[in-house]
Amino acid sequence: MKTNFCDLENMSQRIIRNHQTYKNAKELERKHKLDEMIFNNYFHRACASLVDNPKINPNASEFISSKAMHTGMKLAVTNLNLQNLFKPLYEAQFVTEKREPTLEFPYEDVWCGYYNENMEYTDEYLMTFLQKNMQSKETIFIYLDLQHYEVIDDVVTNCETKTASHHSSCFIMIPNKDSGRYELYYFNPHGNGILKEHCYNYYVTRYRTVEIELNAPLDMFFMRIFVDSLNKQLEMCYAEWTYTEYTESERHNYLGANLQCCDDKGICYVFPFVLWYHFYKERYESHQIAGRRIKSYINLLEEGNFETMIYIIFTKYEDKLYNCFETYVKPGDITYDNLEKFREHLEGVIYRLGEKFLDQMFINAVYFICQPPIKKYVDF
Repeated sequence: MKTNFCDLENMSQRIIRNHQTYKNAKELERKHKLDEMIFNNYFHRACASLVDNPKINPNASEFISSKAMHTGMKLAVTNLNLQNLFKPLYEAQFVTEKREPTLEFPYEDVWCGYYNENMEYTDEYLMTFLQKNMQSKETIFIYLDLQHYEVIDDVVTNCETKTASHHSSCFIMIPNKDSGRYELYYFNPHGNGILKEHCYNYYVTRYRTVEIELNAPLDMFFMRIFVDSLNKQLEMCYAEWTYTEYTESERHNYLGANLQCCDDKGICYVFPFVLWYHFYKERYESHQIAGRRIKSYINLLEEGNFETMIYIIFTKYEDKLYNCFETYVKPGDITYDNLEKFREHLEGVIYRLGEKFLDQMFINAVYFICQPPIKKYVDF
């Protein structure tokens, strides 16, 4: 039974959005350190408890999915320190005699954490986790905490010095049985905003940063390094699933409207969570938009419609966004009438909604993940 349980998409119907509700959500966030991507924190345990997990929580699968509708999906949390990743490039350009550096993914520095079906926690090298689950042909979802993602003014010193900030994103890896390859889909809620960043601000001291120019947008640059390194490792380890496909295109990157265009509160971690929740719950289900049937998330990804999947998920949480999406989708098709115009329109709606949309996303996520039916399985 779903006694006292409320689905994420229906949480706004249960709570009254006001200042006290937001204050309570912030207190829950602080108490459970939800915005800190600690591998084995409350946030990660809560996600793990929602996965089909009959030995520990026989009702968990009923909360967000039907056993008949899905197979397992492996979930892990990792972080990537971009300062360390770009250090060879910084040293080659600014410290030593100029030369072409070799940039590779720092295997031994990047760990991940995950829970197994018995809610037993393990941490290991991210590459090891990926390789063994690829051998088993699992769908994989990785929460990615990007450390030193950007350099910002330090408000503690009245902006007289700089400090490095982090950002939350994620990626999905899905086996394509026809091609014999995995495909990787990268999600940053800033969408097409990531295309503007063709450099990395390397933090030297609190008073000095260095701008390193890149030949691709920042996110695509480091994801390409990661995938190339992963493929190199796969080729050395075993014959099957020796390649992961990733391109710097809309097929493998969310480049739609900037979902965080007016976020000055730092709730980036909410967006990957919402994506994981709906992808886990609904990835084999078809969807209805204005009475029109749209294929499952898995089918959309296979056909190169990553952006459409994101809109289906996030327009659930605001009628004005849904109405905008509904207006621009052609009847019986997944293409858009003037895609750039649609993105600008949707982003404009988000911008005008301002805190209303972001606060609702934040409150929904926090109250959902801290509700009693989940909390009783997580607080141990």
